[in-house]
Amino acid sequence: MENKNDGNNNFDCKKYLCKCKAKCCGPVPFAKKLYEDNKLKIVRPFIEIIEVEGFDLPNDNPTTMIIAMTVDGYCIFLGKDKRCNIYDERPWICRNYGLIPKLRCPYQKEDGSPRAREQRCQMIKKKRGKG
Repeated sequence: MENKNDGNNNFDCKKYLCKCKAKCCGPVPFAKKLYEDNKLKIVRPFIEIIEVEGFDLPNDNPTTMIIAMTVDGYCIFLGKDKRCNIYDERPWICRNYGLIPKLRCPYQKEDGSPRAREQRCQMIKKKRGKG
């Protein structure tokens, strides 16, 4: 599976943090090795760690995956400033958020341009099952 966010596009989460408050940075599955290698960068307390067998993307390598559930619903590596503490090592799903049809950002288009308010509201309603 290809990495869509290879630096050749203009999609940039940092541009919209003041508006979106990193709501997309929730508990996602990532390789247990990533978790083990970055334990010192965990900043949010977790209430449960779920281990599942899965595939580490983009290479589809079978591995043990971790899903860390937090009280506030954010990722364990997301700082109080809403910046990722493992940004350079973040999982494939995080690198490609906004660039995959099922994981579209309501604040910006794939090319990095802002979405119209109406389109953003429609996307949010649809995610909540109201649209």
